[in-house]
Amino acid sequence: MLFRSPLFDRLAGKPERADERRRISLFRAAQLRTDSAPSDSVPRFQQFLKDYPQDPLAPQAHALLGEALIRLQRPEEAGAQLEKALALRPKEGLARRIRLQQARLWARQGRRADALKTLEQIAAGPDGTDVEEALLELGVVRHQDGNAAGALTAFEQLRRRFPQSSLADAAALNEGICLAQLGRSGEAEDRKSTRL
Repeated sequence: MLFRSPLFDRLAGKPERADERRRISLFRAAQLRTDSAPSDSVPRFQQFLKDYPQDPLAPQAHALLGEALIRLQRPEEAGAQLEKALALRPKEGLARRIRLQQARLWARQGRRADALKTLEQIAAGPDGTDVEEALLELGVVRHQDGNAAGALTAFEQLRRRFPQSSLADAAALNEGICLAQLGRSGEAEDRKSTRL
């Protein structure tokens, strides 16, 4: 049996740790720039995905790359990245976030039926921030489609299910607008005064 010193084990593992540090550093550098400088994050995420295509962080990297591309007004490329993220079968919470981004993108691209279907599926899911956002977005898309009653239902659901949500005030304001459009101005005024 050969003798192995702890020093040998440390030296043998060093390249792996260096690669691990590079991998995490590259991902974090790209992630930090998604909001502030999306044009900087795109090549960093692309490099991460080229170097680590099977990494556990790959679904999140594709999703964040898609988000950066949305901010850069490159919807087709963004949609492709969101599809790749979903194809990697991310954990449920991340998958809902990706589907929410996808629905928002589809709404902007005029794929209203796809957006509505996805938003309704997310809104019917277990409670979470993504569900709150989906309900608000669902109300907005329905309202844009001229469905004030359907929009009102989504906004009411948001406030009923998530009364402490940071989106509750926006939902209440939108409820008032829908009520006024439906000819229920008294209720609209009541809604407005309860939120002030």
